Amino acid sequence: YHFVRDSIKSKFGEGCALADSQMNHCLIISEYFLKMTGGDTVISQAINDTLDQYFKNTLVSIASYSEDSIHSTYRMLSRDELYKKIAAEHKAQTNEIPEFSGVWTIDTYADTAGILPKVISIRYSESTYLGGAHPNTFTTLLNFDTKTGKTIHFKDIVKDDKKFLKLAEEEFRTYQGLKPDQKLDEEGYFFDQGVYSLPLNFSITRAGLELFYNPYEVA
Repeated sequence: YHFVRDSIKSKFGEGCALADSQMNHCLIISEYFLKMTGGDTVISQAINDTLDQYFKNTLVSIASYSEDSIHSTYRMLSRDELYKKIAAEHKAQTNEIPEFSGVWTIDTYADTAGILPKVISIRYSESTYLGGAHPNTFTTLLNFDTKTGKTIHFKDIVKDDKKFLKLAEEEFRTYQGLKPDQKLDEEGYFFDQGVYSLPLNFSITRAGLELFYNPYEVA
């Protein structure tokens, strides 16, 4: 099997053909896809479906941001319909508060983080700017079993939770230059009640298990 790339870039609104510094009131959506081909079609389809769902979930969360009660309804919409919903929201904000409006950008990207005989790790990243001080970025690491196409979770590979948590904290402290007796909350980390916890994301690499914290997840 191997991976191929594809992309969609769409623009909505006024001034989209102007230079970047003048491109006011424009929405730009860029999606950079990764598709698995070859090998067992059932497995590749399972992985591709999971990846596509992540791309779509980003659009759904933005399109239904102001209408959480119908979030599930938005999941039934096509990609083009979601684009139009987001464009309508952008236009409404532009008309309501023109001085705070401008270019909105939505960038989503998938790439391989590691390919092993038994595991494929993929990095899904999203960066969105919907007005405000700065863009929001978030990365999700996905690990797939090459024999089944199913997503691998912590519980699938960690047999002793307490021992693994202790080891992970030791590695975290070493990487951050913290002594064993230094309190995490006093050093500026956001762990609940100052108690170390695992990140939401990890990837399986040739070097071992890589733990990944997104911005603002713990610091």
